[in-house]
Amino acid sequence: MKNRQSQIQKQVERTLGCFETAQRLQPDPWFASRVRNRIAGQAPAKNASRWPLIASWPVASALLTLILVANLASMAMLSQQENSQGASPADDLSSLASDYGYVAGETNYYLSSD
Repeated sequence: MKNRQSQIQKQVERTLGCFETAQRLQPDPWFASRVRNRIAGQAPAKNASRWPLIASWPVASALLTLILVANLASMAMLSQQENSQGASPADDLSSLASDYGYVAGETNYYLSSD
C-alpha cells in the first residue's frame, strides 16, 4: 500500500513540475482589439441568429397560423373529394373484409382444449 502511495506522490510531483516549466500561452496579436470591439458592441456575436426576422414572435406566430390554415384547407378539400366519391367508412370496411374472406360471425381459428 505504501508503494502505491509513493507512486501516486511521485506522479503528482512530476505533474506539478510540468506546470512550473510550461511556457505561458500568448494570445494572437488582434485578441485585445476584438475583445474591445465586442464589449463596445461593434462586432456581432458568433452565436447571433442569422434569421432575426423569423425568430421574432409576430412572424413566427404568422407562419404557424399560415401552416394551420393550409392544413385545414387541405383537410376540407380531402373530405370533399371523399364525399363526392360516395364511399363511406362502412363501405370501405366491408370491402376490406370481403377482400380477406371475412364473414361476420365466423371464425377461422379453433381453441384447443389440450
